[in-house]
Amino acid sequence: MDKTKLNQEKKMSYGISRELYMAIESELKSKKLAEAFSHSYEMFLTEIKQGADAVFNSARQQNKYELRDELTKELATKADIKGETDSVSAEMKEFEVRVDARFDNFETKMNYKFEMVDFKLKLLIGLIIIFSVLGPKLSQMIFSFLPF
Repeated sequence: MDKTKLNQEKKMSYGISRELYMAIESELKSKKLAEAFSHSYEMFLTEIKQGADAVFNSARQQNKYELRDELTKELATKADIKGETDSVSAEMKEFEVRVDARFDNFETKMNYKFEMVDFKLKLLIGLIIIFSVLGPKLSQMIFSFLPF
């Protein structure tokens, strides 16, 4: 073979194997027909590959949209979180009001009891002073009026 023919063969990219190309050329008995067939076959493969790539990219894009939608449904939005925080804050304030009311009620009851104990203690001290100063006869008179 001469050099120009080898250079042309090197430049040619075959979508099919070299042996198959040579077999097609020998069957068709024409180099031009074999090249046309090879070129058509390469275009066919290119279109198939582009079609497959388009389908793959479309499916990948669709999966991406579906995943994004699914994750969006699963994730809490800022409004959801704000609503939950507001709800918890309202419940905490309500709880605080109830606790404060109970402590106020407890404090009122305890103050009343301390005042009663203080009054009884003052009364007892007063009675002790009266009995010690006035004597036992007056004590008997006072005790006769008391219910205990």
